[in-house]
Amino acid sequence: MKKLSALILTLVFVLTLSACGGSVTDNMSQNQSGALSDPFMTDSEQSAVSGNASVSAELISRERAIEIALENAKFEQKDVINLTAELDREYGISEWEVEFDKDGFEYSYDINASTGEIIKNSKDAD
Repeated sequence: MKKLSALILTLVFVLTLSACGGSVTDNMSQNQSGALSDPFMTDSEQSAVSGNASVSAELISRERAIEIALENAKFEQKDVINLTAELDREYGISEWEVEFDKDGFEYSYDINASTGEIIKNSKDAD
């Protein structure tokens, strides 16, 4: 009887987990061009990520965010490595997270995607 109870409990558990499953794209939808879009991003955020400047006039571009971070650090892009920039949303504010490495240090910047203002920055030893 204990084996049967354990088997039924295991089966219920597995079925519950499988019902919770899904892929990352389940919450995504296709836009007019057929590309996937994230329903949690505004049109401006989606356009900034995809590079469509016509809709994202209110957000700074990825390139501008990188430029702001590098200017603040007083570096040129050719002098840094592992450069990344991702559009994110923190506390309802769209921001670019820019990171790069130089001379054994990792630099990290959060830049307001609407204003270009540096929200925070840090320099940590690798």
